[in-house]
Amino acid sequence: MSAGYTEPMSYTAYTRDGTYWTLRKQQEWHLVCRLHSGTGEVVERYGWYRRAGAAGTAVGALAYRAALTEARDSTRNDAVRGDLQRRLDEMRPDAVPEPDHPANDPPAEAHGDDPDQAE
Repeated sequence: MSAGYTEPMSYTAYTRDGTYWTLRKQQEWHLVCRLHSGTGEVVERYGWYRRAGAAGTAVGALAYRAALTEARDSTRNDAVRGDLQRRLDEMRPDAVPEPDHPANDPPAEAHGDDPDQAE
């Protein structure tokens, strides 16, 4: 991609703002972060997890929360809002596991690689 690339790639533009939640593994740690769909740049870091399952749960919950917010915004004045919104409201968008380590301070065991470049 060129340095001037600004358009998100349509097949990975999961949200209206062109970002998506994912995890990056670095040593035995997993960084939960939000990436820009077109450039892959880390837009936001949520936290570091030791267990992949907890990190995956956090990714799913954060993605669900983002989708719920978008659904609420897009259906706020829509006649279809009723049943869809009621069902979404019954789900738990706040069930995000707490990270084992803060987002902006990588654990000592995860040093050496740039988390933006980690696989």
